[in-house]
Amino acid sequence: MRYSGIILLLPFILTSCKEKYNGYIYDGISRKPLAGVQIYDIERKKSTSTDTQGYYSLNWDPGFLFSIKKSNYIIDTLRMNRIIAGEHQVKEMDGSKRFLYPQLSGKIYDKKNSLPLKNAEIYTMNGERIVSTDANGHFELSRFPPSDKLVLKKENYQNDTVLLFKIKDPKIQQIELVQPSKNIKFYLTPITP
Repeated sequence: MRYSGIILLLPFILTSCKEKYNGYIYDGISRKPLAGVQIYDIERKKSTSTDTQGYYSLNWDPGFLFSIKKSNYIIDTLRMNRIIAGEHQVKEMDGSKRFLYPQLSGKIYDKKNSLPLKNAEIYTMNGERIVSTDANGHFELSRFPPSDKLVLKKENYQNDTVLLFKIKDPKIQQIELVQPSKNIKFYLTPITP
């Protein structure tokens, strides 16, 4: 009789250690599933990819930090949370539904002569500087802005507030870019003395 209690308990211990972590990755603009997104476990050095429905599943005991990558999208990171209850650590994935946003890049030009502007700056609406243009007026945003508008600034030019995207479907928070994500063109007007 003593051994039957141990035998019944053993399958529970084995199955409780084998947890399955999964989720979905969606395009941050269209809200459609993204296929071919790589989810890389940095600690375990293992990876998997999403299927055509944006679904992924980790078939190993995962680490605590992941990178999420797809060509032409901003790289995202996902953290696994550790919950300590007594002597036990439980891992909880906060990534059941994630959104990846496209990389946004373009140029800022002088509105009068259409020449690219070096060192023009892009800010969020709350005044946080995001990026400056290079010598060719080119910029690339390393993260997707939190607001639909950006502020452009350059010395001896009028500051300008530009619309980046508009809400397409508020129910699912679907947005639509005002310009193509890889060839954004902004213009600043010089201040005339």
